[in-house]
Amino acid sequence: QVFLSNPSGVIFGPGARVDAHGLIATTLKISDADFLAGQYHFHQDPDQPLAALINEGHIQVSGYAGLLAPAVDNRGTIVADLGSVAMASGTAATLDFTGDGLIQFAVTGEVDGTVVDAEGNEVPDRVGNSGLIQANGGRVILTARDAGAVIRNVVNQTGVIEAQTVVDKEGRIFLSGGDRGVVRVSGTLEASGKEAGETGGTVRVLGHK
Repeated sequence: QVFLSNPSGVIFGPGARVDAHGLIATTLKISDADFLAGQYHFHQDPDQPLAALINEGHIQVSGYAGLLAPAVDNRGTIVADLGSVAMASGTAATLDFTGDGLIQFAVTGEVDGTVVDAEGNEVPDRVGNSGLIQANGGRVILTARDAGAVIRNVVNQTGVIEAQTVVDKEGRIFLSGGDRGVVRVSGTLEASGKEAGETGGTVRVLGHK
C-alpha cells in the first residue's frame, strides 16, 4: 500500500507511474495516532492553503485508489479493475474500507474558497476527470461537498469512466455533487456488460441542479 500526504499539494506528473495494491493520496492531514490505529480521519490544516491533487500520469492498482483533497483532478489514467477508485473533494473526511474490500470517502467538511495548484493557478472544479478511469468489475466514485456557488461545476466529467461487468461482477459508477453542487457530464460513462449477454452495471449521477 502506498500512502502519500502533502498539505502543499500532490502532483503525479505526465511521466509518473504508480503500480500498487492500494494507493491513498491526499493533501489533508491525519494525526499519527489515527494513522497508527488504522482510523483514517482526515482534515484540512488551517495553517495551510486549500491545495489540489492532480494526476497526469498512470496509476494502476489491484485493489483501490483513493484521492482526497479540496480539489482533485485526473488528467491521466487510473486503472483498478475488480477494485475501486474514489475521488473526493472536501476539507474533512473519513476513509471507509467496506466489507468487500472496496473503499469510499465519507466527506464531512465542505470546501469554501479558492483552491490553487502548485503554480498558484485556480483549479476550476472541485472534482474533475478529463482522462481515463477504468474499474471494470469494480466501482468508481466521484464526490464533492462545496459550501456554495463559488464555482461553476462541483463535479466535471469530460473524460472516460469505465466500469463494465466482468465475470458477473457488475461495475458501478457514482457521481455526486452533494447538497449544493452541479454535476456536469459531457464525457463517457460506460457500465455495460463486457461480453455478449452480460448484464450491465449501474450509473448514478446526483446533483443539486
